[in-house]
Amino acid sequence: MKRRSLLSTTIISILLLPVFLSDAQQTNTLPNGATYIGEIKDGKPNGQGKETWPGGDKYIGEFKDGERDGEGVFLQYDGHVYIGDFKAGKRTGQGTEIMPNGQGQYKGGFKDGVFDGRGTKVWPDGQRYIGEFRDGHQTGQGTLTSGYGGKYVGWFEGGLLNGQGSMTYPDGSEHIGQFRYGTRDGNDKMTYPGGKIEDGVWKDDKFLGASKSSS
Repeated sequence: MKRRSLLSTTIISILLLPVFLSDAQQTNTLPNGATYIGEIKDGKPNGQGKETWPGGDKYIGEFKDGERDGEGVFLQYDGHVYIGDFKAGKRTGQGTEIMPNGQGQYKGGFKDGVFDGRGTKVWPDGQRYIGEFRDGHQTGQGTLTSGYGGKYVGWFEGGLLNGQGSMTYPDGSEHIGQFRYGTRDGNDKMTYPGGKIEDGVWKDDKFLGASKSSS
Protein backbone atom coordinates (compact mmCIF):
# COMPACT_ATOMS: atom_id res chain seq x y z
CA MET A 1 0.00 0.00 0.00
CA LYS A 2 2.85 2.36 0.87
CA ARG A 3 4.54 1.61 -2.45
CA ARG A 4 1.39 2.39 -4.42
CA SER A 5 0.82 5.62 -2.46
CA LEU A 6 4.37 6.76 -3.15
CA LEU A 7 4.03 5.95 -6.85
CA SER A 8 0.67 7.75 -7.06
CA THR A 9 2.18 10.80 -5.37
CA THR A 10 5.06 10.77 -7.85
CA ILE A 11 2.70 10.64 -10.85
CA ILE A 12 0.50 13.44 -9.50
CA SER A 13 3.57 15.56 -8.78
CA ILE A 14 4.79 15.11 -12.35
CA LEU A 15 1.42 16.11 -13.77
CA LEU A 16 1.15 19.20 -11.61
CA LEU A 17 4.70 20.43 -12.17
CA PRO A 18 4.88 23.46 -14.45
CA VAL A 19 6.88 22.75 -17.57
CA PHE A 20 9.93 24.98 -17.50
CA LEU A 21 11.35 24.95 -20.99
CA SER A 22 13.57 27.03 -23.19
CA ASP A 23 12.54 29.74 -25.64
CA ALA A 24 11.87 26.92 -28.12
CA GLN A 25 8.67 26.02 -26.25
CA GLN A 26 5.60 25.95 -28.47
CA THR A 27 2.03 24.67 -28.54
CA ASN A 28 1.16 22.60 -31.60
CA THR A 29 -1.49 20.19 -32.84
CA LEU A 30 0.31 17.12 -34.14
CA PRO A 31 -0.69 15.03 -37.20
CA ASN A 32 -2.05 12.32 -34.85
CA GLY A 33 -4.50 14.84 -33.38
CA ALA A 34 -2.67 15.24 -30.09
CA THR A 35 -1.86 18.61 -28.53
CA TYR A 36 1.83 19.14 -27.83
CA ILE A 37 3.33 21.71 -25.47
CA GLY A 38 7.09 21.76 -25.34
CA GLU A 39 10.35 22.18 -27.16
CA ILE A 40 10.43 22.11 -30.94
CA LYS A 41 13.29 21.58 -33.38
CA ASP A 42 12.90 21.63 -37.15
CA GLY A 43 9.13 21.64 -36.70
CA LYS A 44 9.06 18.49 -34.57
CA PRO A 45 8.83 17.82 -30.82
CA ASN A 46 12.39 17.64 -29.56
CA GLY A 47 13.43 17.88 -25.92
CA GLN A 48 11.04 18.19 -22.97
CA GLY A 49 7.32 18.27 -23.63
CA LYS A 50 3.80 17.12 -22.93
CA GLU A 51 1.54 15.35 -25.42
CA THR A 52 -2.22 15.04 -24.79
CA TRP A 53 -4.59 12.99 -26.97
CA PRO A 54 -8.30 13.78 -27.48
CA GLY A 55 -9.23 10.48 -25.80
CA GLY A 56 -7.48 11.45 -22.58
CA ASP A 57 -4.09 9.73 -22.86
CA LYS A 58 -1.10 11.84 -21.77
CA TYR A 59 2.68 11.63 -22.11
CA ILE A 60 5.13 13.84 -20.25
CA GLY A 61 8.83 13.50 -20.88
CA GLU A 62 11.53 13.56 -23.52
CA PHE A 63 11.11 13.68 -27.29
CA LYS A 64 13.51 13.27 -30.20
CA ASP A 65 12.74 13.94 -33.86
CA GLY A 66 9.01 14.03 -33.17
CA GLU A 67 8.76 10.80 -31.19
CA ARG A 68 8.77 9.85 -27.51
CA ASP A 69 12.43 9.12 -26.83
CA GLY A 70 14.16 9.11 -23.44
CA GLU A 71 12.57 9.09 -20.00
CA GLY A 72 8.88 9.76 -19.59
CA VAL A 73 5.51 8.99 -18.05
CA PHE A 74 2.61 7.70 -20.15
CA LEU A 75 -0.88 7.74 -18.60
CA GLN A 76 -3.79 6.12 -20.42
CA TYR A 77 -7.38 7.23 -19.96
CA ASP A 78 -8.29 3.85 -18.39
CA GLY A 79 -5.77 4.21 -15.55
CA HIS A 80 -2.93 2.29 -17.17
CA VAL A 81 0.43 3.88 -16.24
CA TYR A 82 3.97 3.46 -17.59
CA ILE A 83 7.02 5.17 -16.10
CA GLY A 84 10.36 4.60 -17.76
CA ASP A 85 12.37 4.61 -20.97
CA PHE A 86 11.18 5.17 -24.53
CA LYS A 87 12.96 4.69 -27.85
CA ALA A 88 11.55 5.78 -31.20
CA GLY A 89 8.07 6.13 -29.71
CA LYS A 90 7.94 2.74 -27.99
CA ARG A 91 8.56 1.56 -24.45
CA THR A 92 12.12 0.27 -24.70
CA GLY A 93 14.62 0.01 -21.84
CA GLN A 94 13.78 -0.11 -18.14
CA GLY A 95 10.36 0.79 -16.81
CA THR A 96 7.41 0.16 -14.52
CA GLU A 97 3.94 -0.61 -15.82
CA ILE A 98 0.89 -0.44 -13.55
CA MET A 99 -2.27 -2.12 -14.80
CA PRO A 100 -5.63 -0.39 -14.16
CA ASN A 101 -8.11 -1.38 -11.44
CA GLY A 102 -5.48 -3.14 -9.34
CA GLN A 103 -4.81 -5.78 -12.01
CA GLY A 104 -1.10 -6.01 -11.23
CA GLN A 105 2.26 -4.45 -11.87
CA TYR A 106 5.44 -5.14 -13.85
CA LYS A 107 8.91 -3.72 -13.33
CA GLY A 108 11.86 -4.53 -15.56
CA GLY A 109 12.97 -4.59 -19.18
CA PHE A 110 10.91 -3.55 -22.20
CA LYS A 111 11.48 -3.82 -25.94
CA ASP A 112 9.22 -2.39 -28.65
CA GLY A 113 6.40 -1.85 -26.17
CA VAL A 114 6.31 -5.27 -24.47
CA PHE A 115 8.02 -6.97 -21.51
CA ASP A 116 11.45 -8.15 -22.61
CA GLY A 117 14.53 -8.95 -20.52
CA ARG A 118 14.66 -9.52 -16.80
CA GLY A 119 11.72 -8.34 -14.74
CA THR A 120 9.23 -8.87 -11.94
CA LYS A 121 5.50 -9.23 -12.49
CA VAL A 122 2.93 -9.24 -9.67
CA TRP A 123 -0.73 -10.28 -9.98
CA PRO A 124 -3.59 -9.10 -7.73
CA ASP A 125 -4.02 -12.60 -6.23
CA GLY A 126 -0.49 -12.45 -4.80
CA GLN A 127 1.19 -14.45 -7.55
CA ARG A 128 4.70 -13.19 -8.34
CA TYR A 129 7.15 -14.01 -11.15
CA ILE A 130 10.81 -12.99 -11.11
CA GLY A 131 12.89 -13.90 -14.14
CA GLU A 132 13.24 -13.57 -17.89
CA PHE A 133 10.69 -12.25 -20.37
CA ARG A 134 10.58 -12.26 -24.18
CA ASP A 135 7.93 -10.80 -26.49
CA GLY A 136 5.72 -9.94 -23.52
CA HIS A 137 5.71 -13.40 -21.89
CA GLN A 138 7.68 -15.30 -19.27
CA THR A 139 10.31 -17.06 -21.37
CA GLY A 140 13.61 -18.37 -20.03
CA GLN A 141 14.58 -19.04 -16.43
CA GLY A 142 12.44 -17.76 -13.59
CA THR A 143 10.70 -18.28 -10.27
CA LEU A 144 6.92 -18.25 -9.94
CA THR A 145 5.44 -18.02 -6.46
CA SER A 146 1.71 -18.41 -5.96
CA GLY A 147 -0.39 -16.51 -3.47
CA TYR A 148 -1.33 -19.75 -1.68
CA GLY A 149 2.16 -21.15 -1.01
CA GLY A 150 3.20 -22.96 -4.18
CA LYS A 151 6.52 -22.28 -5.90
CA TYR A 152 8.08 -23.21 -9.25
CA VAL A 153 11.73 -22.68 -10.16
CA GLY A 154 12.82 -23.48 -13.67
CA TRP A 155 12.22 -22.81 -17.35
CA PHE A 156 9.30 -21.05 -19.04
CA GLU A 157 8.15 -20.52 -22.61
CA GLY A 158 5.34 -18.25 -23.71
CA GLY A 159 4.19 -17.77 -20.12
CA LEU A 160 3.95 -21.53 -19.42
CA LEU A 161 6.13 -23.94 -17.45
CA ASN A 162 8.27 -25.58 -20.12
CA GLY A 163 11.54 -27.42 -19.60
CA GLN A 164 13.45 -28.54 -16.52
CA GLY A 165 12.02 -27.34 -13.23
CA SER A 166 11.08 -27.93 -9.63
CA MET A 167 7.54 -27.44 -8.30
CA THR A 168 6.80 -27.24 -4.58
CA TYR A 169 3.11 -27.51 -3.65
CA PRO A 170 1.36 -25.93 -0.65
CA ASP A 171 1.12 -29.32 1.11
CA GLY A 172 4.91 -29.79 0.89
CA SER A 173 4.94 -32.17 -2.08
CA GLU A 174 7.76 -31.61 -4.55
CA HIS A 175 7.97 -32.49 -8.23
CA ILE A 176 11.36 -32.37 -9.96
CA GLY A 177 11.71 -33.00 -13.67
CA GLN A 178 10.42 -31.96 -17.05
CA PHE A 179 7.40 -29.77 -17.78
CA ARG A 180 5.77 -29.35 -21.16
CA TYR A 181 3.64 -26.25 -21.71
CA GLY A 182 2.25 -26.24 -18.19
CA THR A 183 1.99 -29.98 -17.47
CA ARG A 184 4.35 -32.53 -15.91
CA ASP A 185 5.79 -34.53 -18.79
CA GLY A 186 8.94 -36.66 -18.72
CA ASN A 187 11.02 -38.88 -16.45
CA ASP A 188 10.32 -37.11 -13.18
CA LYS A 189 10.33 -37.60 -9.45
CA MET A 190 7.45 -36.73 -7.10
CA THR A 191 8.01 -36.73 -3.34
CA TYR A 192 5.04 -36.56 -0.98
CA PRO A 193 4.95 -35.24 2.61
CA GLY A 194 4.57 -38.75 4.08
CA GLY A 195 7.72 -39.96 2.37
CA LYS A 196 6.16 -41.70 -0.61
CA ILE A 197 8.16 -41.30 -3.84
CA GLU A 198 6.97 -41.77 -7.40
CA ASP A 199 9.94 -41.86 -9.73
CA GLY A 200 9.13 -42.60 -13.33
CA VAL A 201 7.24 -41.51 -16.42
CA TRP A 202 4.77 -38.61 -16.41
CA LYS A 203 2.61 -37.61 -19.37
CA ASP A 204 0.08 -34.76 -19.57
CA ASP A 205 0.21 -34.32 -15.78
CA LYS A 206 -0.46 -38.04 -15.12
CA PHE A 207 1.89 -40.59 -13.56
CA LEU A 208 2.08 -43.55 -15.94
CA GLY A 209 4.56 -45.84 -14.31
CA ALA A 210 7.24 -45.86 -11.67
CA SER A 211 10.77 -47.03 -12.12
CA LYS A 212 11.08 -46.81 -8.33
CA SER A 213 8.34 -46.67 -5.72
CA SER A 214 8.46 -46.63 -1.99
CA SER A 215 6.09 -45.80 0.82
